[in-house]
Amino acid sequence: DGTDLTIGAGDIVFGTAGKGICLGVTSNTDANTLDDYEEGTFTPSMTIETGSVTLSTATGYYLKIGSLVWVYCHMVVSAHSGGHADNAWLWSGLPFTNSTNMDNIPIRVYASGLTATTNGLTGYIDNNQTSGRIGAQTTGLSNASLLIQNSLGVYISGTYHV
Repeated sequence: DGTDLTIGAGDIVFGTAGKGICLGVTSNTDANTLDDYEEGTFTPSMTIETGSVTLSTATGYYLKIGSLVWVYCHMVVSAHSGGHADNAWLWSGLPFTNSTNMDNIPIRVYASGLTATTNGLTGYIDNNQTSGRIGAQTTGLSNASLLIQNSLGVYISGTYHV
């Protein structure tokens, strides 16, 4: 009726699925409706193609608004076999599958305690997957040869579309 709505206590809950909030639009279409918000945790994992990795810490956080997901995760290696990966490190466990229309979404990667001759790390989320790869920027993702070692900390953050 043209007046503001003030709620003094409680939440706004829609009685049926598929309903949401339309912000600043002139028509109520699905594309203009905020109908999904979620935040939570997930458990990431990491492997290498030439061995195995055990993690002492594997913590992930996410925020999903509509079809956009922001993730952050931290992993610490406690044991490993196989030394280094001839290819990129493999990581997985994202809470939602990457869109089929979004191939190799870049992510930000940092590693503490890394033993490698590299200018840094790069990584991505695979198309239509909950996983991706990490490799050295200087050698590319196909032949990273990054030394896996105990106490190696890996930090990942990124945004992707579901």
